[in-house]
Amino acid sequence: WPLKIPITALAGEHDLSVSDENLREWETETARDFQYRRVLGGSSYPREPAGVSSLADLLRGACEEFREEAESSDDEGRRKVVPEPGPWSLADYYPESEASEEETVEAKEGFEAMLAASEKARKQLQL
Repeated sequence: WPLKIPITALAGEHDLSVSDENLREWETETARDFQYRRVLGGSSYPREPAGVSSLADLLRGACEEFREEAESSDDEGRRKVVPEPGPWSLADYYPESEASEEETVEAKEGFEAMLAASEKARKQLQL
């Protein structure tokens, strides 16, 4: 502890029950990057169309940042490669974990399914 993954704390912009200070308290839970954001909607923003759209935009942005980082070059022009065991391994975040290859593949498939679902929701909102 703390977690070895980045954390983004979220709340609806009209949710008066969660202060910015409450959101910032999550920073102590990670050893990595932290940010907090207010998204469109109130306390039930994940069930509101504007909130769903905001979440889809955040996920898409995070995926693009990850892709750019993985494809970028270092100072000597060499392409950076995501270090083994890869971005989908629990061992990246919990080095003492005995994550199997099967768990790693399942995590990647779950992430890809989540991205596909967020894109589908975004397209439905635009109709």
